[in-house]
Amino acid sequence: MLQAATVRRNYQRNRNHDMTKNIGTIALVIAIFIGGFFAGSSMSSNDLRGSTSATWTAANLVSQGTLKVGTNGTVIGDILSGSCTISGNAPITATTAAPFACAVAGAGDGDVVMVQQATTTSSGFSIVGASASSTAGFITISVANRSGADGAVPSSIASGTRYWVIDN
Repeated sequence: MLQAATVRRNYQRNRNHDMTKNIGTIALVIAIFIGGFFAGSSMSSNDLRGSTSATWTAANLVSQGTLKVGTNGTVIGDILSGSCTISGNAPITATTAAPFACAVAGAGDGDVVMVQQATTTSSGFSIVGASASSTAGFITISVANRSGADGAVPSSIASGTRYWVIDN
């Protein structure tokens, strides 16, 4: 009877040791995976606190909802980019500027707008400003005519202007 109890106790001890070893191995694999996944980043365990929706992949971050960068950052809803074509390309009097509407799906009043003039633009016309339009789905681009003569906006500005719209 004593021998059977000893065998049972040794069996139980070995089984517990094997289970502990397996749990340790699983924990090590998880730690290596997480460490390798975030290697080279400065993410801490507090970076996703309060998050309700975030998708992380090796090279991309997709936020479905709002995004705020830094403690004092402003919440960003959307970032839109592309190129647009101005509408109503009326001639601009020499040495003056005129506003033109440009359709951008998703743009709205109060958005931050940045534009870049095409590098092939010449002939004295330049973009001097951009803003969100009070009309949903449009931005306003101000073009100056510095050519010395009245004229229409060159096609490189009229259809090749790049924009970046930030919805905050």
